[in-house]
Amino acid sequence: MTEHQEATLLEAVRFASDQGFAQWRQEHNDRQHGLPIKGRLYGALIVLSNLEQNVWRFSELEEATSTDSGKFFSDRSIRNHTINRVSSVLAHHGHKELAPSASRGELGRTSTGTKRAGLQLIQLIRSALEVAPEERREEQGNALVIYLYAQIFSFLRQYHEMGGIDAPFTASESITAYISKLLSAHSGNPGAVLQHLVGAKLEVRFAGQGVEIQHHSSAAADVQTGRLGDFAVGSTVFHVTKSATDDHYRKAKQNADNGRRVYLLAPDAVLQGMKQFAEAFEPGFTKKVDIFSIE
Repeated sequence: MTEHQEATLLEAVRFASDQGFAQWRQEHNDRQHGLPIKGRLYGALIVLSNLEQNVWRFSELEEATSTDSGKFFSDRSIRNHTINRVSSVLAHHGHKELAPSASRGELGRTSTGTKRAGLQLIQLIRSALEVAPEERREEQGNALVIYLYAQIFSFLRQYHEMGGIDAPFTASESITAYISKLLSAHSGNPGAVLQHLVGAKLEVRFAGQGVEIQHHSSAAADVQTGRLGDFAVGSTVFHVTKSATDDHYRKAKQNADNGRRVYLLAPDAVLQGMKQFAEAFEPGFTKKVDIFSIE
């Protein structure tokens, strides 16, 4: 086969896969993000890895007709779909920063939707390879796996660049545990998460009462904005921090000395230490300022 014929064949295989992959993406779209659901992208990585590592042969893909337990699926997941395997695949291809977080429930391995997405990906690969001569299908299949890897990596990269928080709520969790999960879900700026959670809670609390809750950048100092604290409602002031400094204690005390009701809010994990430091800052501090956990 000439180089031109080889390129034409590869293009035909890719074109056939693009048609199926467009449908796959649409069916498994996360409307909030406009991308395929993250857990199903991780499942897709396992499908491609199983083919890349010859766990499955391209000639065997016609046997994948359902998500029943067997060669391609276990009772609950795609074969080999574990967080360690996903992380290993990403690291092997130079994308270890895109690995799923177990604490955020990102893997989606036991979802029936993930299994269905895996089956559909297997079937679209098999269908795309039908345009290639039988003796060239393994070679073309390997090239197709590389091509599809690039698309999956691209989607995961877009999720990564969005930042934000991915912390699904489960009914068995207490609200305290879930708030803690939210705080740990954003490693870049948990202080901002704290502040906006309080702002959101205040907006819900005073909805329809003519109270305007003003939101400020968590990086902006109070003195720069002329504000008393992170939030003020009437004569009540809220200071929000992931870890209090002398400046927090000073501002909170100043507000209390000026006759305001003051709340100093921080994560439960640091609360006891904060109270001790507050009393060291000034004896009787906790009698003037309420120090409560954000949770």
